[in-house]
Amino acid sequence: MPTRNKTKFEKWFSLSRHKRRIGFKNLSEQMSIDFYELKQHIIPTEKVVYTHGSDNNLEQHFNALRKEFSGQSELLYLHAKIIVLIRREAEVKKNFELFHNYG
Repeated sequence: MPTRNKTKFEKWFSLSRHKRRIGFKNLSEQMSIDFYELKQHIIPTEKVVYTHGSDNNLEQHFNALRKEFSGQSELLYLHAKIIVLIRREAEVKKNFELFHNYG
């Protein structure tokens, strides 16, 4: 049986929704936007661990996501972080423009 879509009212009062957005301002301000430098920098190779689902804690989710991009450009990782912020409805317009302009 498919799950029902929540109404806007239900989404607004969803505690888990608000938990997932905590701390996004601090983390989004820490993101470097020097795209040339990010493209040149490769994330140190570790065992690649794929994230399935996401963590409510945004910082922990970003740390897990970084392992998924092991051996790849830091720029790809930045794009993944921007997508996470958009999906969590954190400054959607700003993050969408950032992704679109430099993607």
